[in-house]
Amino acid sequence: MIDDTLVTHPLYEKKQIDFIKGVAYQSAVLHRACVETAKELIITADQHLDEETADTHTVLTILTAKQMNPSIYCVAELISTQLKEQAISAGADAIILTKQVIGEALLSKHRTN
Repeated sequence: MIDDTLVTHPLYEKKQIDFIKGVAYQSAVLHRACVETAKELIITADQHLDEETADTHTVLTILTAKQMNPSIYCVAELISTQLKEQAISAGADAIILTKQVIGEALLSKHRTN
């Protein structure tokens, strides 16, 4: 887990999940996370940023990770659809669109009388 906003490991009881404080799209930070040998990377959107900036950081993280390890499987969360094509072009293998997932979840709970 890479996060620049946290001071300590949020899941310290989960020993199989390492924590690195840093900016995920920086190659030095991804190197510390051993992205060169990783099989999969899950990128979540930074909830502390506005949508466009968070999604831009996600695309940069995909691009950097794929440059370091072209075979890594990247699952990426985007808040909106604006940068979906860029995420695909950067090498995302799967994309989760947060607004779409939340909208579908809300609609599934809607009752019609």
